[in-house]
Amino acid sequence: MLKDKVSGTTRNRHSQRYSKGADTRRQLLEVAIIAFGESGYASVTTRQIADTAGVALPAIQYYFGSKEGLYLACAEEIVGRYKTTTSETAQFAYTLLKRSVAPSEARDLLKRIFSGLTTLLVTSENSQLWATFVAREIREPGPAFEILFNNLWKPGTQLVAELVARAKGQQQADEEATIDALLLIAALVPFQTGRPIATRTLKWRQIGDAQREKILAAINRQIDRIAASKASAA
Repeated sequence: MLKDKVSGTTRNRHSQRYSKGADTRRQLLEVAIIAFGESGYASVTTRQIADTAGVALPAIQYYFGSKEGLYLACAEEIVGRYKTTTSETAQFAYTLLKRSVAPSEARDLLKRIFSGLTTLLVTSENSQLWATFVAREIREPGPAFEILFNNLWKPGTQLVAELVARAKGQQQADEEATIDALLLIAALVPFQTGRPIATRTLKWRQIGDAQREKILAAINRQIDRIAASKASAA
């Protein structure tokens, strides 16, 4: 009986330590994503990150191994959050692409994917914090660029391009479909990294659900135009 109580107490302590450790790791990532995004990899010190996160400096070594390890973990965290939002629809799309997909199916899938992306990139407060990190990595490619490119940008663009091609009645994506895909994805940029310009131009005080619906409607019109077009002759 006593053994069971001790065992239960030990499990509880382990669970509490794990929970606290996960919170510490998460807090370091949140602070680091903002700091690296605003100031760049070279300009930020691990001590600054630890102090802002309110944890001891050795915690960075413990959880991430080094400053570069923390930086790479930031990129992986961003990729993970994107995938959490889009993985179900993306997996469904990959499954459909293995067979013959009707243009209308591909078009509707594109709209589903961009509905999720619009919610994540435009109305999620956290995405504004990631945006500076991603934008800096695009401007000044650093150690995280390959993670973002290989695990986020490249597969995301390829999936959208394949759906664009099927929506236009093609069997596989070509250069034209890939350009269409890149332009569709880029349509969200003014409302994320360019949000201050977009809101001021449109005289919006904020981007909430109503504004999101207007943005999504515009993207859906763009998808409809692409689907109605035919591939250019090579």
